Amino acid sequence: MPYAAVLAAVAALTVAGCDSSTKGHVQAADGGNVAACADGQCEIAVPAGTAITVPRSMAVQDLTLTEVTSDRITITAQDIGTTSNGTCSGECHSSTDNGALTATMGEDAHLTENGLSLVVESIDGGTAVLKLEPTG
Repeated sequence: MPYAAVLAAVAALTVAGCDSSTKGHVQAADGGNVAACADGQCEIAVPAGTAITVPRSMAVQDLTLTEVTSDRITITAQDIGTTSNGTCSGECHSSTDNGALTATMGEDAHLTENGLSLVVESIDGGTAVLKLEPTG
């Protein structure tokens, strides 16, 4: 194969490998398997309307991904018990009213609530990749 043809082939492969449609896309270790969160540790890719069950030991229940836009998600939950303890960092805003939690988060935002740690790994095409694990 002539040298120029080799260079053209390499250039074509390089350009093909730079497809911007995969930029920022993260594969979820547990795919869309929400049941993987039952032990409190998972990485899932889910759309709006998804309910996520976590162990009672995390002191959070009724965790639901209520909205997914092009650059943020909204998640709601209910604290178990009479106390609420949490933080929100990155592109994140949260509020708790009578134990009802609402958080709006962008990519790479991190929320802790009682025993739950939640990170937004990516948002792409109406699906959010969330990583959940116990705090501390």
